Amino acid sequence: MPQRSKTTPSRVSLWLFAVVFLTCIVLAWFDQLDITCLDENTFVTGMVEDCCCPVDTVDSQIDAIYESLVKVTKRTFFKYFKVNYERDCPFWVAEYLCSMTDGGGCGVCACEEDEIPVAWKESDKPIDATLNPQLTKWQDNECDMWTHKNFNEGSYLNLELNPQRHTGFVGYEANRIWKMIYNENCFHVDSEEGPSCFEERVFYRLLSGFHASVSLAISENYRDPVTGTVAPSLNEFNRRFAGHPEWLKNVYFTFLFLLRAATQARPFLSEYDYATGVAEDDALTREQMKQFLEIPLCNGCIPTFNESEMFTTSPNAGELKQQLRAKFRNISEIMDCVACESCKVQAKINVLGIGTALKILVADADKRSAVIQNLQRNEIIALINALRKYAGAIITIRKMERRIAAESHYQSKGLLGKLLLKGNLVAASPILSTVVVTAIVLFVTGFVSYCFAKRRRQSSATGGNKGSNNNKAGKVTTSSKKKVHKVE
Repeated sequence: MPQRSKTTPSRVSLWLFAVVFLTCIVLAWFDQLDITCLDENTFVTGMVEDCCCPVDTVDSQIDAIYESLVKVTKRTFFKYFKVNYERDCPFWVAEYLCSMTDGGGCGVCACEEDEIPVAWKESDKPIDATLNPQLTKWQDNECDMWTHKNFNEGSYLNLELNPQRHTGFVGYEANRIWKMIYNENCFHVDSEEGPSCFEERVFYRLLSGFHASVSLAISENYRDPVTGTVAPSLNEFNRRFAGHPEWLKNVYFTFLFLLRAATQARPFLSEYDYATGVAEDDALTREQMKQFLEIPLCNGCIPTFNESEMFTTSPNAGELKQQLRAKFRNISEIMDCVACESCKVQAKINVLGIGTALKILVADADKRSAVIQNLQRNEIIALINALRKYAGAIITIRKMERRIAAESHYQSKGLLGKLLLKGNLVAASPILSTVVVTAIVLFVTGFVSYCFAKRRRQSSATGGNKGSNNNKAGKVTTSSKKKVHKVE
């Protein structure tokens, strides 16, 4: 009876060793992943404290608001921002630090002279009041200024060519800035002595929202120190915000505060002369501003922030207002200590935008119209660009929350779930990622099975041929033996 040839044990052992070895490598690789799931208590929900708007209402409209603001800020008028990024720090000798030398780094690119709108260059020229006293330009009174007097001076920058980006400005110098802002310029909110007054809470939440928006930008555009790739980082988000949803909610607060200021200035902004020397672009700018100011959140029956409650209950309202103004003006000077030109520019847009909103909303009711009418061009540019920044920060919060929810779901799936996370497919589409990875697993499994089956068939065929040849050889040998026996 012919015997079938078996696959050699050495080959079987080799296949088993390869499978076990690769499995160990994959398990070890996934075991090293630092994938941390945030508690859903970090999610932002409920009412935005000291505002008149719930988080859900903002979330339902934020995409349309952000899209509208992106269109507006792409117009020529809002692309150019005048800023002094070379002013020395008045408090200490700041060292220029930047760990990123590629991708733009910390440097900025000032506009060429012919790029600046001609009308702006003419209006920036000093006026000789002795020739015509009626031509003197309006200037802020010292007591009405929320930023230091030189804040609107400097060089023009094209914000499209100098976007907010990851510069690597971290460490002692960066922490020193925030420490000085909070320790020397901020009130102790909800201290052991009891909760602070409404005005102090507003001031603190604006600063906290500013700080959180910067941290969100870093988390969304995190640069891996090993690979150098730039991508959203849940771990960085977790490190900065885990257990502190109130910091994220302060981003909502700052956005609503700025939005309320723009709403109060709506008649002025709707008819403002956005002159850049290009009539078609200027008309489009005004039209897009009107469209933005018509969004439902600007026209609700309840304002996003009720400024009439400020400085009404405190017995020392006038003194408190001066104190808040002096503190914020001091913060605007601290921005000159940011030892990174790109970071300094973005920080000054934030600070001037918030300062402009304070200037509008904190003004006495009978003087607010005059304050709005006398807003400077740079203040309008900063207010709208800051609004876009905070709208984008809220969208980042929502994206991070979706990623966290997806991570929580897929981590429960074990190794396959980690594979989905490692491939960054979860953030795009959990359903699509499941289909894709399942298809890949089935393909690999099927391919391996096919290879084994093919090898077995080849082995069987080879064994069968050998058996047939042996049988033939045996018959010939037997026949020969018979012949030999007969002859004998």
